[in-house]
Amino acid sequence: MLVLRPLHVEVLNEDPRIGLVYNFLTKRHALALRKMAEPLLFRALVFNAVRRQTVSPVRTSKVAWLRDHEVPLVAQLSSAASAVTGMSFESSEELQVVNYGVGGHYSPHADYTRQHEQPSQEEMHSGQRAATWLMYLSDVHRGGGTVFPDLGLKVEAKEGRALFWLNLLPNPANGGRFQHNPANRTRSVGNNRTTHGACPVLVGSKWIATKWLHELGQSRMPYDWPASVR
Repeated sequence: MLVLRPLHVEVLNEDPRIGLVYNFLTKRHALALRKMAEPLLFRALVFNAVRRQTVSPVRTSKVAWLRDHEVPLVAQLSSAASAVTGMSFESSEELQVVNYGVGGHYSPHADYTRQHEQPSQEEMHSGQRAATWLMYLSDVHRGGGTVFPDLGLKVEAKEGRALFWLNLLPNPANGGRFQHNPANRTRSVGNNRTTHGACPVLVGSKWIATKWLHELGQSRMPYDWPASVR
C-alpha cells in the first residue's frame, strides 16, 4: 500500500514541458518492481518504419511488462502518477520495466509516431503517446543518464525519481488540446524537441520503468497541468 508523502517536483524545461519528481518511489517499491520483472525479461525490440518490432543495435537492453489489473502495486503507482501530472492513465500502455547491463544504451529517439510512419492499431484507437512517465528503479554507479540532445538536458539515474514529459505539440485550432480523432484519422503532431536517449551504462546496472500515456481519455488540456508541476 502506498503512503502519501510530500513530493518535490522540479520543472526542468518548459517547451517541451519536462518535470522531475523526487522521491516518488520508495526503495521497497523499486525493489518489488525489479523482482517481479526479472524472471520475465527478454531482449528489447524497436519499431521499424512499417511499425513492426525488431531487434536493433540502437537499443541494447532487456524488458518485461507488468499489467495494472494483475499487479496492485502498478495500479497504485499509476494512480499516484495521475495525481501528480493531472493526466489520465486509463489509456496508458502496460508498465515496461527495463534493465540495462554494462554498455546498455538506447540511441536518441522519439516516443511518438512520426507523420510519415504507419500508426499501430493501438494508436489508431487511442491516439499518439501524449506523454511519457519514466521511473528510476536503481542508482547507476557510472553512466546511464537520460539525455535530451536538442535541449542540452541530462538527467542522472537516481533510484526513486520519476521523469515525465509531453510528447506532442499543442493544436491552437483546438484550444491547445490533442488532435486525435479516430473518425477522420486526424493525428497529433509530435514535438521533435522531445527526442531523448539512454546514455551507455559504464559501471553497474540500470533499471527503469516506463508508462506511455495515450491521448484517449485526456480531459485536461495537456498544456495546463496543475500548479504543483510548474
